[in-house]
Amino acid sequence: MNILKYIILLFSLSICFFACQESSDLKSLKNLKPKNKEEKKTSKKEVDDAPGSPKIFKLPETSEEMNLPSYLREVSGLSFDASANGLIAHDDEVAILYNIDFDKKEIVSKEKIGGSGDFEGIEKVDDKIYLVKSNGEMIAYDITAKESQKFSTGLSSSNNVEGLAEYNGNLLLACKGKPEKESGQDFDKSRAVYSFNLQSMHTAKSPFMLISEDKLKNYATDASSGEKDRLEKFAPSGIAVHPKTNAVYILSNRGRMLLVTNAQAEIQKIYFLDYQIHKHPEGICFDAQNRMYIANEADGGTAVIYRYSNY
Repeated sequence: MNILKYIILLFSLSICFFACQESSDLKSLKNLKPKNKEEKKTSKKEVDDAPGSPKIFKLPETSEEMNLPSYLREVSGLSFDASANGLIAHDDEVAILYNIDFDKKEIVSKEKIGGSGDFEGIEKVDDKIYLVKSNGEMIAYDITAKESQKFSTGLSSSNNVEGLAEYNGNLLLACKGKPEKESGQDFDKSRAVYSFNLQSMHTAKSPFMLISEDKLKNYATDASSGEKDRLEKFAPSGIAVHPKTNAVYILSNRGRMLLVTNAQAEIQKIYFLDYQIHKHPEGICFDAQNRMYIANEADGGTAVIYRYSNY
């Protein structure tokens, strides 16, 4: 009987030993980090953080912001009104001007100056406010007389006008669509900015500037693959002229970037915008203190204007 008890005891101890060993092994396996297939994919953030060209900069996250009401969820153009020291904005469906006090974070007033349409750019020049549609049609609103005048810029919906800015007494029209205005022109793989003369009320036949795909690539030859992908998407969604340097700032919702050039279309700088902050950048302008404003459509959230200092 003693031998039998001894055998039973040994058998019990063996079972306990192997059970403990199995538990320890399972715990070790749980502590091992599983291979996640998603980790092999490159996210937008990883692309943004990847080493790339020293000529491409990130727009700083530090800024002031103003959330816009729901009726401005599709905010499109943005202009600075020096006389009121405030902003003028519009959406892309109706010709309504919204006067904004950014410091107080409020809409001061609104005024309807025309009917409906696909409005994509706004600029105040002296006592007139100009509002342009994507098809090239323009409204000139006389602030004093409270009268609106409609006219054509000679550009069309195929050019897809997306921005308006004053430059040396003329208006610059940034085109997201085809760059050619006249028959016989061929500006392959380029985006165009045209100049509209406010004296003759005509648009120049040739572009004021052309930004070609090759020009972007040649500017940043050492760009990372992620940066190259974003540069290839460049298509203007807004335009502004710096009040001090006269540099031209071209905003692009596609690829989330901000291109800075001189009047000869020589690229001075390229900024990449954070996808999470600038979900749909459409409008841009500067105030008298050289502060830059960028308006973003709601894109499923809340429309917002960001203000950046020292630009």
